[in-house]
Amino acid sequence: MTNFNATGIYNITSIYLGNTNYTGASETWFVNVLAVIDTVKPYFTNNTPQNQTITYANALSYDINATDETVFSCFIVNDSRFKINCNGLLENNTVLGVALYSLNITINDTSNNINSTIMFVNVTQKGQSITTLLNGNNANLVITYPQKINASYNGNNQTALSININGTLVNAAQNYSWGAGIWFVNYSIASNQNYSGNETYLNLTINPATGIINGSINGTDTNFTTINGSFNKNILINTINLSGDSNGKIYLNGTVINSGLLPLSNLTNLSIGYYNITFVYDGNQNYTSDSKVLWVNISLDTAYPIFSNFVDNTGTLTGSGTATFGVTVQNTNGTVLLQINNANYSATNTTSEDYTALVSMSTGDYNYNWVAFGNGGNNNLNSSITRIYSVASSGDGDNPGPGGPGPCSYDWICEDWQDCINGNQSRVCTNHGTCTGTVGKPVELRSCSSNVTNCTYNWACGDWQDCINGNQSRVCTNHGTCTGTVGKPSEMQICSLNETNCTYQWVCQDWQDCINGNQSRVCDNHGSCSGNLGKPSEMKSCYSNDTGDNDNKITKKAEEEVSKKGGYWICGEWSSCNAAYDLNNIITGNVMLEGEKERVCKDNENKYSKIEKIKCNTEMSVTTKKVSKCYRNYLEVYDSNGTLVSRLDLPSQISGKLNIQLEVNEKGYCDYCYNKVKDYDENETDCVYNEDGSCPVCGTQLIETPFVVRRNYSWISWLLLILAAILLIWVLYESVGKIEFYKFEEKKKDSEIKKLRRIWYPGNKSDN
Repeated sequence: MTNFNATGIYNITSIYLGNTNYTGASETWFVNVLAVIDTVKPYFTNNTPQNQTITYANALSYDINATDETVFSCFIVNDSRFKINCNGLLENNTVLGVALYSLNITINDTSNNINSTIMFVNVTQKGQSITTLLNGNNANLVITYPQKINASYNGNNQTALSININGTLVNAAQNYSWGAGIWFVNYSIASNQNYSGNETYLNLTINPATGIINGSINGTDTNFTTINGSFNKNILINTINLSGDSNGKIYLNGTVINSGLLPLSNLTNLSIGYYNITFVYDGNQNYTSDSKVLWVNISLDTAYPIFSNFVDNTGTLTGSGTATFGVTVQNTNGTVLLQINNANYSATNTTSEDYTALVSMSTGDYNYNWVAFGNGGNNNLNSSITRIYSVASSGDGDNPGPGGPGPCSYDWICEDWQDCINGNQSRVCTNHGTCTGTVGKPVELRSCSSNVTNCTYNWACGDWQDCINGNQSRVCTNHGTCTGTVGKPSEMQICSLNETNCTYQWVCQDWQDCINGNQSRVCDNHGSCSGNLGKPSEMKSCYSNDTGDNDNKITKKAEEEVSKKGGYWICGEWSSCNAAYDLNNIITGNVMLEGEKERVCKDNENKYSKIEKIKCNTEMSVTTKKVSKCYRNYLEVYDSNGTLVSRLDLPSQISGKLNIQLEVNEKGYCDYCYNKVKDYDENETDCVYNEDGSCPVCGTQLIETPFVVRRNYSWISWLLLILAAILLIWVLYESVGKIEFYKFEEKKKDSEIKKLRRIWYPGNKSDN
């Protein structure tokens, strides 16, 4: 294709050169180009140009199409910030700021025919994107106080970026301690002419830490039990916050005794009673509240010294020498004395509870006993039994036995202490030995606490009031005869306002035996609530008369629930009759043969349980017969089977003492058969010629003992019933002043029986 750019006649010749087989040839043409004027403008094609939009910092590259009917020349753009080539490629010639650009695009042909149009290039702001982070993770954060927080981000921001937590600015990638709560972390990027701004949020939840409070009583963080005394009435109560920093309170039986910024302390003078000490930590934004309950039991000072392990070197000295005495004393304040014939000697504490004394002594027989003061607040005084110490004289033979010349002996037997009157207690001590003096006589008067009375407590409490500010109150009134606060139930407790739609169903077991002045039991909640609201007391003082009103309410509610559901109760066997009396009741005349027996019942769904109690009677028929034996009058007591269970010695005149023999041995000899004196119906000293006599036959070895109590202790279970019957029977015999009785400890049976033997048969000194 050839363009003719000028007018004229043009010669066009075509030549064929030929080859071996063909001859050559040629042909000529003529073209006459005439002079004609081009007036047609070039024009745009393909619907171009169109307006363009680009983002800041991005390049423009856009093709514009145009043509001409003759010969197209080129494109021209009127803005130097842009460029366009003759093929129509429009580009930016520099970095374009955000703006709307108006471009005039011009096209022409070789005849310089021109055409143009207007197009717009819109440069918009460029967005900014970052990855937000809380403690290194692109996610909402949940932590517990006092964990630190760190707000940061990943990405390239072109403008300023700020981070704030609920409006408080923080530095990126810096650790912060933040309070408990729900927080919004805002990441904000500023905008300018060329870049747009941005805001992003993450949620931050900081849960409060668990507040922990600890309390102590006299330095120990457990329940505290002590006796009432001058040195321990003041109870030091301390509380600290193991976790948390805020205010707290100390409650004594529901009453605030100290409050303020922890730690707190209080020195309180407490009398005899049972006290609830509640330590409360109020909590704050960062710590939950907490409480702790401890109990203080101030009991009567009944601590008396206990003597055991008596040792001495009696019989080893001749003429004179140093006598050695030793004893083990428990419950003493360290003041231990040795009394020899009423003279006091200080004892030395050797090891632990062992005490010794060394005394220079000469020929003779001495009565000695130990005296010690108790370690309670009242320093109660106690005395041991009297013992004999002998120093033989030089050249003397054996001392004559009973009935002949020689030293006498003391055998002191004391009655029980009487009731405390005007701060004093008394008792009567009688010498059953052969001496007529008062050597080694135990004390018959001692001081006591006037708090020991015959009054009773009978606490009755009203219902708990509504929960207000986390506390509930109630009123407890004593309907007994005592005027103090011993065993008073708590009148204040912590409660939860959230526990409004649930119910409590407390079921308590029986009170356990009294240990160290306290009784305990276990109470379980069978309701839907999960707290301790209204929980009955699980510990009480043995000096408290708990009416059990709350237990009755629980049983009544359980019965209503079972009845409402149409259920029924399944009950077990009745227990044996349990009469509530002891030897003290018998001796003071308060014998109650009536008791209670109980059984456990469960509902048919085994959801509730209750204890049913009914009255019962333990009385048993006995018969009596008056007989004579060994020149004495006796009253014999027989059970319903005709078995002899007791014999009462009926004295001919008032002696102030009644001798009682339990389970007698019918084959025993009379007591005067052992006094080494020929008396009564004896043919010779302590023997008779007739086999049917009251004493052994002369010439035989005496092996029986007078009315010996056989060492079969099955009679112990009869003791209370027999003594009760004896007390009623003895009303007929006004000459008797007082019944003397003994409580046997298992490990002391033999020694107690020997002691009884000396009471019943004062003329017999044999312990065999």
